[in-house]
Order: sequence, then structure tokens, then C-alpha cells
Amino acid sequence: MVFPVSPLTVASWLLGPLLGLYTLLFIARIVLTWYPEANGQKLPFSLVVLPTEFLLVPVRKVIPPIGASISRRLFGWASSRC
Repeated sequence: MVFPVSPLTVASWLLGPLLGLYTLLFIARIVLTWYPEANGQKLPFSLVVLPTEFLLVPVRKVIPPIGASISRRLFGWASSRC
């Protein structure tokens, strides 16, 4: 049996949109961190939190949370450059 397209092409058709969707979900997750009153267990926020949580759990074990202090330092550094 001959395939009209290569398996790599099919894989890119499947993985491309999936990676694009996860990119958007992670951007939305980053924006949600700016709003601490957003409850990740309730809709619509859970639509962003649940698909990304399994990828963030191992990262949290390796990298300790820094908190908002890093944002203030980066903002202070960036504003001093202007």
C-alpha cells in the first residue's frame, strides 16, 4: 500500500495545531496569574488551567516559585533603561 503523503507530513498536520493551541493556553495561563481572584477550579478559567496543569507540575518541582518580586525587578530594570 502506498501512502500519498509521508508520515512526517501527517504528523506535522496533527502536531502543528496542537502546539499552537497549547501556546495559546499557556499565554492565557500567564495572563491568569496576574489576576489572583481568578479561581482555576471554576469555569471558564478551568478550561485554561486543567489542560496545562500536568505540564506545569514537574516544572514547579524543579524551579521554586519566585513570586511577584521578579516582575518588580524586571519592570524596574526596564524602566531604568528608558
